[in-house]
Amino acid sequence: MDKNMQSELVLLQTQTEDLFADFKNQYDHMKRFTSDTRKQYKKIEDEEASVQDIYSTYKVKLDIGGNYFSTSVQTLTKFPDSMFGAMFSGRYEIEYDDDSCVFIDRDGTHFRYILNFLRDGHIDLPQDPQIHLELLREAEYYQINPLVKYLRSGELSCTNKINARPKYSFNNGLTEFNFSTYGTWSTMKGSVLVTGAHIWTIKIKKFEQIGDNGIEIGVCQQSVPGNRNLSYQYKGWGYIASGSKSDGGAVVPYGEPYGLGDQITVYLDLDNGILSFAKNGDHQGVAFNDVTGPVCIAVSSSAKICSLGILPDEYGMN
Repeated sequence: MDKNMQSELVLLQTQTEDLFADFKNQYDHMKRFTSDTRKQYKKIEDEEASVQDIYSTYKVKLDIGGNYFSTSVQTLTKFPDSMFGAMFSGRYEIEYDDDSCVFIDRDGTHFRYILNFLRDGHIDLPQDPQIHLELLREAEYYQINPLVKYLRSGELSCTNKINARPKYSFNNGLTEFNFSTYGTWSTMKGSVLVTGAHIWTIKIKKFEQIGDNGIEIGVCQQSVPGNRNLSYQYKGWGYIASGSKSDGGAVVPYGEPYGLGDQITVYLDLDNGILSFAKNGDHQGVAFNDVTGPVCIAVSSSAKICSLGILPDEYGMN
């Protein structure tokens, strides 16, 4: 090997060693930087968690339509997908009034029930369907879905359920009625309702169907004849077994079909004209918003055999 080649090899070796040393220095620097970054990130995470812990216990004063309440962020954000969960998530700027209160333009009459549910996951309500309906509307506004489901399910902590008799009945005080109409409609009417909020449940005890519909549950005017269905000639509002609804006009899709063994709960708010239904505790949504009193509770059937009963009131009211 000549001297020139030997010199070039020595130079190449020296350059390679320098490059390797430089790479190692950069690798060590990157390793230290990564380690420092992880430590800083962990520190930031810990600080954020600490701030969140402090924030969650932060006292909040609420002005709900002139009613004042004090609670914590932790309580209000129990359900992150609720209105309060979003409001106090830190993503939005919250406006406070001169008294350091957060003002919400709602009726605060029943807000204590909502607050107790957020605190305990449970509430005890008075035996008053009007309060239940009003509270349901508030729970829907605040988007507290577990409370909405709870209120719609009938799992309320009310007493006197055992041996309770229905508050509502069919004509002549009957709580059960048997149809044998073989394809022609027949209607049984009952308690007359003029104003206020009302809730009752009908159970389908026997049902041998003829045709697609077979049963209609709802309310109607007293003038509806007994040999027609309850929504005859725009004089009633009903939920049909096929899952449709009718107010005497077109029969349109509404909820789930129902049949033998099912329980249909009727929610009627005559002060606001709202009629809705639930099937086995699963709310089907608002069916009508134009109901006017006086009306009677009513059931209709065109089935071969049909037995419908009004269950003891779920709120234990006699």
